[in-house]
Amino acid sequence: MANYFRKNLRYLREKKGLSKNKLGELTGVNQTTIGRWESGEISPTIDNVIDLMSALNIPIDQLGFFLGKDLETNNDNEKTNIIDEMIEKVNFLDIEDKNFLKYYLNEKKKKYILRDELKKMLFKISKELNIDYETVENIFMNYKVKSNELTELNYNNIKKIIINVLEDEKE
Repeated sequence: MANYFRKNLRYLREKKGLSKNKLGELTGVNQTTIGRWESGEISPTIDNVIDLMSALNIPIDQLGFFLGKDLETNNDNEKTNIIDEMIEKVNFLDIEDKNFLKYYLNEKKKKYILRDELKKMLFKISKELNIDYETVENIFMNYKVKSNELTELNYNNIKKIIINVLEDEKE
Protein backbone atom coordinates (compact mmCIF):
# COMPACT_ATOMS: atom_id res chain seq x y z
CA MET A 1 0.00 0.00 0.00
CA ALA A 2 2.65 2.49 1.05
CA ASN A 3 4.54 2.45 -2.27
CA TYR A 4 1.38 2.88 -4.35
CA PHE A 5 0.05 5.57 -2.03
CA ARG A 6 3.23 7.64 -1.88
CA LYS A 7 3.71 7.69 -5.66
CA ASN A 8 0.14 8.67 -6.34
CA LEU A 9 0.00 11.24 -3.57
CA ARG A 10 2.97 13.06 -5.06
CA TYR A 11 1.62 12.71 -8.61
CA LEU A 12 -1.80 14.13 -7.67
CA ARG A 13 -0.32 16.91 -5.53
CA GLU A 14 1.91 18.03 -8.40
CA LYS A 15 -0.86 17.61 -10.99
CA LYS A 16 -3.07 19.94 -8.93
CA GLY A 17 -0.17 22.40 -8.70
CA LEU A 18 0.01 22.17 -4.92
CA SER A 19 3.19 22.51 -2.91
CA LYS A 20 3.71 20.25 0.09
CA ASN A 21 3.14 23.32 2.24
CA LYS A 22 -0.20 24.18 0.56
CA LEU A 23 -1.44 20.57 0.73
CA GLY A 24 -0.41 20.53 4.38
CA GLU A 25 -2.46 23.67 5.02
CA LEU A 26 -5.49 22.11 3.30
CA THR A 27 -5.20 18.91 5.35
CA GLY A 28 -4.10 20.31 8.71
CA VAL A 29 -0.60 18.82 8.75
CA ASN A 30 2.80 20.35 8.10
CA GLN A 31 4.80 20.03 4.90
CA THR A 32 7.28 17.70 6.59
CA THR A 33 4.49 15.19 7.19
CA ILE A 34 3.43 15.42 3.54
CA GLY A 35 7.07 14.78 2.56
CA ARG A 36 7.32 11.81 4.91
CA TRP A 37 4.12 10.32 3.43
CA GLU A 38 5.45 10.82 -0.09
CA SER A 39 8.77 9.19 0.81
CA GLY A 40 6.99 6.24 2.45
CA GLU A 41 8.70 6.96 5.76
CA ILE A 42 5.36 7.06 7.60
CA SER A 43 1.74 6.21 6.75
CA PRO A 44 -1.24 8.52 7.26
CA THR A 45 -4.19 7.75 9.51
CA ILE A 46 -7.56 7.13 7.88
CA ASP A 47 -8.57 10.67 8.90
CA ASN A 48 -5.49 12.00 7.08
CA VAL A 49 -6.35 9.95 4.00
CA ILE A 50 -9.90 11.32 3.96
CA ASP A 51 -8.55 14.87 4.38
CA LEU A 52 -6.11 14.28 1.50
CA MET A 53 -8.91 12.96 -0.69
CA SER A 54 -10.97 16.04 0.08
CA ALA A 55 -8.08 18.42 -0.63
CA LEU A 56 -7.27 16.62 -3.88
CA ASN A 57 -10.98 16.38 -4.92
CA ILE A 58 -11.03 12.58 -4.93
CA PRO A 59 -14.48 11.05 -4.23
CA ILE A 60 -14.67 8.89 -1.11
CA ASP A 61 -15.70 5.87 -3.19
CA GLN A 62 -12.21 5.97 -4.70
CA LEU A 63 -10.68 5.20 -1.31
CA GLY A 64 -9.21 2.09 -2.87
CA PHE A 65 -6.92 4.33 -4.85
CA PHE A 66 -4.99 5.03 -1.65
CA LEU A 67 -4.97 1.38 -0.66
CA GLY A 68 -3.52 0.16 -3.94
CA LYS A 69 -6.70 -0.74 -5.79
CA ASP A 70 -9.11 1.16 -7.95
CA LEU A 71 -12.86 0.54 -7.95
CA GLU A 72 -13.20 1.71 -11.57
CA THR A 73 -15.00 -1.39 -12.79
CA ASN A 74 -18.61 -2.03 -13.67
CA ASN A 75 -18.52 -5.57 -12.32
CA ASP A 76 -20.00 -5.66 -8.80
CA ASN A 77 -18.50 -9.09 -8.05
CA GLU A 78 -15.08 -7.73 -8.95
CA LYS A 79 -15.71 -4.74 -6.68
CA THR A 80 -16.57 -6.98 -3.72
CA ASN A 81 -13.36 -8.97 -4.32
CA ILE A 82 -11.36 -5.72 -4.42
CA ILE A 83 -13.01 -4.58 -1.19
CA ASP A 84 -12.07 -7.88 0.47
CA GLU A 85 -8.46 -7.30 -0.60
CA MET A 86 -8.61 -3.74 0.70
CA ILE A 87 -9.91 -4.90 4.09
CA GLU A 88 -6.94 -7.25 4.38
CA LYS A 89 -4.54 -4.37 3.63
CA VAL A 90 -5.65 -2.04 6.42
CA ASN A 91 -3.46 -3.65 9.06
CA PHE A 92 -1.09 -0.65 9.02
CA LEU A 93 -3.82 1.48 10.66
CA ASP A 94 -4.45 1.83 14.37
CA ILE A 95 -7.41 -0.19 15.69
CA GLU A 96 -9.93 2.69 15.68
CA ASP A 97 -9.11 3.69 12.11
CA LYS A 98 -9.03 0.05 11.01
CA ASN A 99 -12.50 -0.60 12.46
CA PHE A 100 -13.90 2.55 10.83
CA LEU A 101 -12.45 1.61 7.44
CA LYS A 102 -13.60 -2.01 7.69
CA TYR A 103 -17.13 -0.83 8.52
CA TYR A 104 -17.13 1.58 5.56
CA LEU A 105 -15.76 -1.04 3.17
CA ASN A 106 -18.21 -3.69 4.36
CA GLU A 107 -21.11 -1.28 3.80
CA LYS A 108 -19.85 -0.65 0.24
CA LYS A 109 -19.55 -4.41 -0.27
CA LYS A 110 -23.17 -4.95 0.86
CA LYS A 111 -24.29 -2.33 -1.66
CA TYR A 112 -22.50 -4.10 -4.53
CA ILE A 113 -23.82 -7.51 -3.49
CA LEU A 114 -27.40 -6.18 -3.29
CA ARG A 115 -27.05 -4.45 -6.65
CA ASP A 116 -25.73 -7.66 -8.20
CA GLU A 117 -28.66 -9.63 -6.74
CA LEU A 118 -31.10 -7.03 -8.10
CA LYS A 119 -29.55 -7.31 -11.56
CA LYS A 120 -29.96 -11.09 -11.45
CA MET A 121 -33.62 -10.74 -10.47
CA LEU A 122 -34.29 -8.20 -13.22
CA PHE A 123 -32.57 -10.43 -15.76
CA LYS A 124 -34.67 -13.42 -14.69
CA ILE A 125 -37.86 -11.32 -14.91
CA SER A 126 -36.89 -10.09 -18.39
CA LYS A 127 -36.50 -13.71 -19.55
CA GLU A 128 -39.78 -14.81 -17.95
CA LEU A 129 -41.73 -11.93 -19.46
CA ASN A 130 -39.84 -12.12 -22.75
CA ILE A 131 -38.79 -8.47 -22.54
CA ASP A 132 -35.30 -7.11 -23.04
CA TYR A 133 -33.31 -6.52 -19.87
CA GLU A 134 -32.85 -2.77 -20.44
CA THR A 135 -36.62 -2.24 -20.60
CA VAL A 136 -37.15 -4.14 -17.34
CA GLU A 137 -34.30 -2.27 -15.65
CA ASN A 138 -35.64 1.12 -16.86
CA ILE A 139 -39.16 0.32 -15.65
CA PHE A 140 -37.88 -0.70 -12.25
CA MET A 141 -35.50 2.25 -11.86
CA ASN A 142 -38.19 4.74 -12.94
CA TYR A 143 -40.65 3.19 -10.49
CA LYS A 144 -38.04 3.24 -7.73
CA VAL A 145 -37.33 6.93 -8.29
CA LYS A 146 -41.02 7.88 -8.34
CA SER A 147 -42.12 5.74 -5.39
CA ASN A 148 -41.16 5.28 -1.78
CA GLU A 149 -43.16 2.05 -1.58
CA LEU A 150 -40.15 -0.22 -2.07
CA THR A 151 -40.00 -1.61 1.43
CA GLU A 152 -39.33 -5.20 0.50
CA LEU A 153 -37.31 -5.92 -2.61
CA ASN A 154 -37.94 -9.51 -3.43
CA TYR A 155 -38.41 -11.26 -6.73
CA ASN A 156 -42.22 -11.44 -6.61
CA ASN A 157 -42.67 -7.79 -5.63
CA ILE A 158 -40.32 -6.59 -8.35
CA LYS A 159 -42.05 -8.78 -10.92
CA LYS A 160 -45.45 -7.35 -9.89
CA ILE A 161 -44.11 -3.83 -10.30
CA ILE A 162 -42.86 -4.60 -13.82
CA ILE A 163 -46.13 -6.30 -14.84
CA ASN A 164 -48.25 -3.46 -13.42
CA VAL A 165 -46.23 -0.79 -15.20
CA LEU A 166 -46.42 -2.73 -18.47
CA GLU A 167 -50.20 -3.12 -18.11
CA ASP A 168 -50.57 0.59 -17.33
CA GLU A 169 -48.60 1.43 -20.49
CA LYS A 170 -50.95 -0.75 -22.60
CA GLU A 171 -54.03 1.13 -21.39
